[in-house]
Amino acid sequence: MKYEISEEGPSWSRMANKTYTITKKGIGWYVSYKIKIVSNKIEQAFSLKAVATEGSFKNSKLTKLSNKKAQWKAKYKLGVTRVVSCNAIVNGKKLVVS
Repeated sequence: MKYEISEEGPSWSRMANKTYTITKKGIGWYVSYKIKIVSNKIEQAFSLKAVATEGSFKNSKLTKLSNKKAQWKAKYKLGVTRVVSCNAIVNGKKLVVS
C-alpha cells in the first residue's frame, strides 16, 4: 500500500486551519479525499475520488467518524470481494493515514 498526504494553506500553521489531501493506492484501485483541519480537529471530509482500475467498488462511502478520524470504506471486488478502507487520524499535531 502507498499512502500520501498533501496540504493546502500556509505552512506555518501546522495542523490548524489547513486542507489535506489523503491518498491511498492498493492493487487495482486508489482513493483520494480531502479533510479540513481546524484547531487540530477534523471539521469536514469531502471531495471523494475512488477509482477501481481493475475490478469494481460497491458501497463506497466517506465518513467523518469523529473530530479525530475520517474514513473511506468500500467493498472491492476483483475475483473475491473484500473490504478496503483509508483512515485519516489526527494524533496530537500529526496526521496519520492507515
